[in-house]
Amino acid sequence: MSKTSGEIKRNRYQSLDAMRGLASIAVAAGHFNSGYVHSSYLAVDFFFILSGFVIDNAYASKLTGGMTPVAFMWVRLVRLWPLFAIGTAIGLAQILYLVNAGLSQASGADIVISSAQNFLFLPSVSAFFMMKPMQGLFPINGPAWSLFWELVINLAFAVVLFKSTTRALCFVIVTAAVGLVAFAFVWNGLNIGWNWSSSPGGLVRVTFGFTLGLVISRCLRPCSVRRVSWLSLLPMILLVGGLVFPIEKNAQAVYDLVFCLVAAPGIVVCGMLLEVPRRIRRVAFWLGYLSYPLYVVHRGCVGLFKAIPPQYGLDSAFGFIVFLVGTASLAILISLALDNAQKPDVGHQASAG
Repeated sequence: MSKTSGEIKRNRYQSLDAMRGLASIAVAAGHFNSGYVHSSYLAVDFFFILSGFVIDNAYASKLTGGMTPVAFMWVRLVRLWPLFAIGTAIGLAQILYLVNAGLSQASGADIVISSAQNFLFLPSVSAFFMMKPMQGLFPINGPAWSLFWELVINLAFAVVLFKSTTRALCFVIVTAAVGLVAFAFVWNGLNIGWNWSSSPGGLVRVTFGFTLGLVISRCLRPCSVRRVSWLSLLPMILLVGGLVFPIEKNAQAVYDLVFCLVAAPGIVVCGMLLEVPRRIRRVAFWLGYLSYPLYVVHRGCVGLFKAIPPQYGLDSAFGFIVFLVGTASLAILISLALDNAQKPDVGHQASAG
C-alpha cells in the first residue's frame, strides 16, 4: 500500500535518516573489525552526496537571500564542533591510555601538536617533521578527516557553488569523476583522503559527492513525488550490502568506482523518492539521530574497548554488539544533552561524514 507525499513532512526524508544511521553503524563495525564490513570507507562517499543534497535543500535559498558565507560557516561549526570536540577528547583519552599501557609509542610532542590542531578542526602537521608520527590527518579522532573535507566544500558552496549554474556544477562533477577514476587505480581503491599522502583524493571525493548532491537536489526536488512504501527498505539493503560485500583486492578499484559513481547516487535518489512506512518511522528517526554522534565518538571508544583483555571474549561478534550498544547509547546521551543547549540544525541532521 502506498501513499503520496501529501502526508509526509516536506523537509524530512526519513528513509535517508535510516540510511545514514546504518552507514554510520557500518563505519563503526569496520573500525571494530575490518572483516565485518569490507568496504566501510565507501560510506563516506554516500555521506558526501547526501550532505550536498540536504545542504542545498536547507541553505541555498538563505544564501541567495543574503546570508553571508561567514554566517553560514558559523552555523555549521556551532552545530558540528561540540560533538566533534567530545569525540576528539575520547580519542585523546584512548591514546593517553594506550601510551601509558605500553600499547602505543606516540610521542608526547606528537600528541600535543596533533591534539591542538585536531581540536580546532585542522589536520595535524606532525607527519612533516616527526620520524614516527601517528597516522592520518586526524590521528586523535580518525573519522574527522571527512568532516574537514566537508567543511572545505561547505565553504566553496557558500562562496560560489550555491549560485553556480547546473551546467557548471555538472562540469565540476565530470572533472572530479575523472579524478576519482585516476586515484582509484593508483591507490587500488578509494580508501583515500584520510592521510597526507592521499589527501588530494579526499578533496576529489568530497567535490564529486557533494556537488552531485547539489545537482540531485536541484533536478529532482521540485518534481519529485515521494511515496510511502516498503520498497524503501530495498535501497537500505543495497547500501549495507555494498559496504559489507567482500571484494578481491584486484577488483577493489572497479568495485569502489561503481559504488561511488553509480550505486551511491542511485541509493540517495531512491531515498528521496521512497519514504519508510509509518510503522518504522520512529526507528528511522533514531537511526538518523544516532548517525553523526556515533560517527564522531566511536573511534576512540574502539581503542578503549579493544584494550579489554581477550580472555573476556569481547573481541568477537558478541563483543561488537556490546560495543555498539554502549557506544550508541553514549553518543545519543551526549547529543541529547547538547541539543538541550542549542537549536537543531538541519545541516547536522543530514551529515555524518
